Amino acid sequence: MVDIKDGDIVEIFFEGKLEDGTVFDKTDEKEPLKIKIGEGKILPAVENTIKEMKVGESKEVVVEPEDAFGPYIDELVADIPRSAINPDLKLELGMVLIIKLPTGKRYPARVIDIRDDSVKIDLNHPLAGKRLIFLITLVKVEKGKQS
Repeated sequence: MVDIKDGDIVEIFFEGKLEDGTVFDKTDEKEPLKIKIGEGKILPAVENTIKEMKVGESKEVVVEPEDAFGPYIDELVADIPRSAINPDLKLELGMVLIIKLPTGKRYPARVIDIRDDSVKIDLNHPLAGKRLIFLITLVKVEKGKQS
């Protein structure tokens, strides 16, 4: 077994799905995903699972909402007046708007309802509050430069 550490580069195939079987992300069937371990580019629970794997091994890991994108927060759903949105913008359910707060910070917000005088937006991550299931296959490990 290869001892996988931070700084190592791994190649994986993966499929991420919800409990109802809906696939929300997956690698191309022919092109594995390259990840440098320890960079924080993937969920810690997934990274920790990869560290325990052998090349050629497949594992399923279930990631609870609190270890993924957090709980769904009702307070992050808001109505904004239509007048606050560019009138030339053709609104559609599910589209993502970039909302600029008075602080200057910008956040993506999904349109979840459209009315004549207002638009309901959701600032939660699309996977917030959801239990995620990943099927991971470790294809290759390239040892990184250890300090």
